[in-house]
Amino acid sequence: MRKLRLASAALLVLALLGVPTATLTAQDDDTAQVASHAAAVFEGNVLPLNLRLSGTTETLPEGQMVKRGDLYEGHLDYPDPRLSGTHRVITNEDFHVSADGVSSVGMSTWRIDNAEGSWLGDSTGYMDSEGRWHNQGLLTGAGGYEGLWALLIEDQAADNNTYDVHGMIFPGGLPDAPVLPEPTE
Repeated sequence: MRKLRLASAALLVLALLGVPTATLTAQDDDTAQVASHAAAVFEGNVLPLNLRLSGTTETLPEGQMVKRGDLYEGHLDYPDPRLSGTHRVITNEDFHVSADGVSSVGMSTWRIDNAEGSWLGDSTGYMDSEGRWHNQGLLTGAGGYEGLWALLIEDQAADNNTYDVHGMIFPGGLPDAPVLPEPTE
């Protein structure tokens, strides 16, 4: 009975936060389970995609190095299983020299597929002068994930063998951006 009261309290909190409670289903008399369309925060580690399938590297006349169309593919297991599956990522990257060394900025398009549905979106990030990537992406769900969004933040670990990942899967999309008031003089 205590579990049922806790589950009811959780439903009330979710309803007050605006999470659609129509997607919540009772599992039995003692417990309630949040369906696959409820908001969830996650964190953990994931291995990087190391299999580069295609892409070009070019040095421009002004000396800047660029990579275009670096395509990576592989299976990744994310802390939230809805983001686990076959990942395809294509990246464009521009390298820059600074007092700290060489770093780069990149723009990627992601697609994740699994048995329940898929995710598609873009990611921006940078590689620091120590060679570690820091990315942030926003993906929209399709198929079984229709109506969901995923915000991903990845920071490559110091050993370069894993990424520390955290983020949130949530229904309904992002709120509108606020309008910045004109400066006062």
